[in-house]
Amino acid sequence: MAGLKPQFLSRLFVEEIDYKYNRLTDRLVFYSAHLKCLIIAPKGFVNDRESVPGMKGTSTYSGVIHDLVSRSDFRIVRNGKPVAITKHDAAMVYNEALWCRYRQQNSEMPNRTVRQKIKKQWNRADRFCRRHIKVRAVLVWPGYWHRFTVMATYEEIRGADMGISADEFAALQARNTTVFRRI
Repeated sequence: MAGLKPQFLSRLFVEEIDYKYNRLTDRLVFYSAHLKCLIIAPKGFVNDRESVPGMKGTSTYSGVIHDLVSRSDFRIVRNGKPVAITKHDAAMVYNEALWCRYRQQNSEMPNRTVRQKIKKQWNRADRFCRRHIKVRAVLVWPGYWHRFTVMATYEEIRGADMGISADEFAALQARNTTVFRRI
């Protein structure tokens, strides 16, 4: 697989859990040229789409892959041994995933009239800037790195966001109580 460009090898299928989180209903496969391996997000993986502050929601595919490689028990296999990756590696994989999605979106735009050509170039420049800002943001942003395991449940993730345990969150959800975040 050496020499291949980074690419998504499957489509993204999700079920929305709430306004912020979704769960994969089928695995998502991505080839990373940086890591020189396949990255497979398993069915049932809970994630927060793309949550870079100030730029949320422009690339769910990339957000899912970055969430996966940022989990505490995510490993790649090198020489037959599981190896953890660094925060920098995770940011570079995110960069590759963004590049793939933006490249695909740009190729889908029509390019017939002068106006369409100008719009296509403007979108390319906008995506280039967004990609580089997002990658630098995830490199320095505190608090998310190795916070959860790959197969963490929605209750664990949502409860941690609110400062309560997964069991407390599940109990509140079962009672259909309005939940406020602890400060």
